[in-house]
Amino acid sequence: MFARKIAGFDVEHVDSRPFFNQTRFHSFGHVNLAAHTSTAVRFRRTRELITGDGLDDYLGLSVCVAGIWEVMQGQRRLLINRSTAGLVDSTKVLDGGFGPDSPEGYQELLSLRISRSELTKRVPKAERLVMTPLCNSEGIELLRNYLQMLDRGASLKILA
Repeated sequence: MFARKIAGFDVEHVDSRPFFNQTRFHSFGHVNLAAHTSTAVRFRRTRELITGDGLDDYLGLSVCVAGIWEVMQGQRRLLINRSTAGLVDSTKVLDGGFGPDSPEGYQELLSLRISRSELTKRVPKAERLVMTPLCNSEGIELLRNYLQMLDRGASLKILA
């Protein structure tokens, strides 16, 4: 239920182990960061969810920290692992899943939710990158490290 309310997704647990999820949310103005760790799940964003949740004017940039993340949108498939990232359109139906690298591991994902209008002001060609793997390993590693630093810093402020 939390995934539907917060992110506009229906989620189904598909791991043989008990369900585990830990997600931290941080807001930075026009950009929101979610740091997510979980057992394997399948997810979907239906037309009904899109029209009813008010979360339809953003693009999601996902960076995989551990495990594998897969999403299907229309006829396009995007597979993200530690060396890739991907941009997803919240206005279109999608389904997919994510899971760990190993049977005892967890998947970890850092996701940025960015206002479409704000992102396209700064990156005019952003729409062309939707559902295309972003594969610059050095750039992805820098982005992953930066997002983890933001997550740790914001979490420390909450605890203080």
